[in-house]
Amino acid sequence: MRMSRRNRTYMPNYLKNNLFSLIVLILLGSLVYLQWKNKQMINALPKPEVVRDTVWSHKDTVVFVKPQVIETIPYKVERESIKYVPDTNYARLVQQYHELVEELLATHILRDSFPVDTFGYVNVIDTVSKNNIQGRSYISHLKFPSFVETVTVHPEPKDSWYWGAGIGFQKPSLMQNITTGVLFKSKYDFILGATIGMNNQGAAIYGVQTYWPLTKSNDK
Repeated sequence: MRMSRRNRTYMPNYLKNNLFSLIVLILLGSLVYLQWKNKQMINALPKPEVVRDTVWSHKDTVVFVKPQVIETIPYKVERESIKYVPDTNYARLVQQYHELVEELLATHILRDSFPVDTFGYVNVIDTVSKNNIQGRSYISHLKFPSFVETVTVHPEPKDSWYWGAGIGFQKPSLMQNITTGVLFKSKYDFILGATIGMNNQGAAIYGVQTYWPLTKSNDK
């Protein structure tokens, strides 16, 4: 059954005569927009994030040393120093002797502590016996700062290509055309497409498409 002339749709002559020029104009406009969009998005790319943290390292150490005698200076007993002058009384002399022996042989443990700026402190422990330092230990409790820099680089978006096919329908008949084409999606969300196909009468169909984002992507 033939379709009446009223039901037929024709492309206007001015579009049919300038179809190629229209396609070229759309392509040129898309390329100009893409170039402008690239410049805009390059400036909007996320910068690397730099986070600087201070990490404190604790260090506790114990060091044992034994100082060496490098000089002995004799002590001159003065008459006024009753403690070190022998008593004329024998009983008192014996008591004086025992007191000096106990004082000489006794072990004295001395402890001192001094800060090291703001990094902690050091304890010094001396063991004194027989009028000499028998041993010395240093116990340090220090913490040292170290600076850690973490750089987070966001991956740059990439261009991508898509291929697909489509079928067009129109009442009252069924299939009107079949097409295939490719889409190019730039890393800045600009999409450019081109299609080629054939209608149900065997004529070739060509087409181009451009798409712009209407909303801002969340990963930008």
